[in-house]
Amino acid sequence: MIKLFKSQPAYVRNLQWDLLAWNDAHTKVFGDYSSVPLDRRNMLWLLFTEPGIRAITLNWEIVAQQVIARFRADLSKNPENKRANELTEKLAA
Repeated sequence: MIKLFKSQPAYVRNLQWDLLAWNDAHTKVFGDYSSVPLDRRNMLWLLFTEPGIRAITLNWEIVAQQVIARFRADLSKNPENKRANELTEKLAA
């Protein structure tokens, strides 16, 4: 069992990196995702399209490279994932 402290930002995501749940500490640091439309409530989308997220991310370029690598690893588990492939195409555009 993973034990988290209430003061530690935490979130739950799926293989497409859609944000499914987050705690109050995460909201205090990164904002309230409940105000983000469901189709945009995705870690990749937010990292690459939201200037506020980029501004608060230390070493953004390094983090972006790491996130892309992790996303590709997740996508390799299900390369026919329509949602993930659509997201990739939208971000590339």
